[in-house]
Amino acid sequence: MKFRLQTLGRLRLVDEDECDVAFPEKGLLILTQAIAGGHREQSRNDVAKLLWNEVVPSQAFVNLRKTISRVTSRQEELGHTFLSFSPSTVRMEPDAIESDLDDIVGNDDQDALSRFRWAAEKFRDDFLKDLKSQGQAFRDWIAQQRSDHAALLRESLINAAENATGPDRRLVRSTAVKLLERNPEDDEVRKILETALALEGRQYDARLLSRGGAAARACQGGAIAGRRH
Repeated sequence: MKFRLQTLGRLRLVDEDECDVAFPEKGLLILTQAIAGGHREQSRNDVAKLLWNEVVPSQAFVNLRKTISRVTSRQEELGHTFLSFSPSTVRMEPDAIESDLDDIVGNDDQDALSRFRWAAEKFRDDFLKDLKSQGQAFRDWIAQQRSDHAALLRESLINAAENATGPDRRLVRSTAVKLLERNPEDDEVRKILETALALEGRQYDARLLSRGGAAARACQGGAIAGRRH
């Protein structure tokens, strides 16, 4: 049976029928960090520090041993090994699992509009969007992953915006809004949004946006959309 790890949006493990498969959350986080970071093998010390940096090291290692026990037991139930463990390392087994992150690296052979459509769909939901509170080290790591994804989305938007028409133009607008909500000071993306609004006949909204008089999210079609001049 094939399994897939979903990290964009809700963290979940699914089978080939897209049904949820129960698995220890910390085990899924170890897999996520290994896939996103390109790590086939890591030291137990590094894994423990990332996942439990806010407790003393001895307790972090106790927590890791408990997680390893749960993961090993569940893998035996599934008859499938994602992670293997030695006294000093944690290893992700090659080709043991697919992930929604698999096609991010190296996916740059498309034309600008196709890559933009791919990026807008791929990053529609934030990385580990619904994950409950973790330690500061892991929260910082998640923030860095989200920043990297936003940078890819931003690059694809800038490269495609000038040639977008029809539905792609609306996608340009919604993507620019998403990026401005993350970084309101991004003038290059703001100009793209202004142009998209103007091309939709929303000159009033575009003028407000250029003067900083309207929140970017309002320009997506909400509060000020009806006040067009």
